[in-house]
Amino acid sequence: MDEAPTKWNVTFTKHLKQKKRKVYGDGFLSLHTPAGKVMQNDDDEQLLECRITLSRTFNAYLVDVGEPEGGQKALDDAYTCS
Repeated sequence: MDEAPTKWNVTFTKHLKQKKRKVYGDGFLSLHTPAGKVMQNDDDEQLLECRITLSRTFNAYLVDVGEPEGGQKALDDAYTCS
């Protein structure tokens, strides 16, 4: 039986090097424990990027991790993405 992924609300931007007027979007990160993957989605549930949990970075996005959905545990440092 598949375990439901753990989800966190996030804010993200594609403007990695721009200092002013960054445009942010809302979305969520989901941790799929059996597969060992962290998936970044926008609010429309479109997959933006997928990484193995050992990788702490996303190549195309700056991600700010917020509160967990549904009263789940907070994100610990082992899964921090920048």
